[in-house]
Amino acid sequence: RYNQTEWPSRAGCPPGHFCSRTAPNGTVDPSPCLRGFFANAGADHCSLCRRGYYCDEDLMTEAAMLTKVCPAGPYCPAGTDSFPGASLICQPGTYCPAGSSFPTDCPPGTYNKMTNQSNCTICPDGYYCLEGSVNFTGPCSPGYYCPKGSTGAKSKACPAGTYNGLPGRWL
Repeated sequence: RYNQTEWPSRAGCPPGHFCSRTAPNGTVDPSPCLRGFFANAGADHCSLCRRGYYCDEDLMTEAAMLTKVCPAGPYCPAGTDSFPGASLICQPGTYCPAGSSFPTDCPPGTYNKMTNQSNCTICPDGYYCLEGSVNFTGPCSPGYYCPKGSTGAKSKACPAGTYNGLPGRWL
């Protein structure tokens, strides 16, 4: 307990704590904010750690939380209370750049075979990749060609007077 002259109201509640009440004798009783939460001075409640950040210590302030950006590879939903590890991994077919709060599907024309990646790989010549691909979705259809980053089997028709009869072949 703190005397009101030392902590004159909730406005004086120390950082990393919350003070939900002031006793009749003029004292406040700060309660600590635990991992996964933060509070600035004067708080009347602890706030859940923001998405894309992690709060791995007790008594964190907003400024301290903002230094703990989720690293590239894993993701950090709201309330993450430890350095993101094995339980918050981006799966194949997704990617997680720094500050991610959830995995993002690889965009069309890209793929990702591995976990905990910060980006996806461009689909190679002769193949196409749909959104969220773990590998090349398939080869280019006969009569068509697929440049790098193609999003469908019939990406580009062969020019007049040419023919591509081999699936997956690049001109």
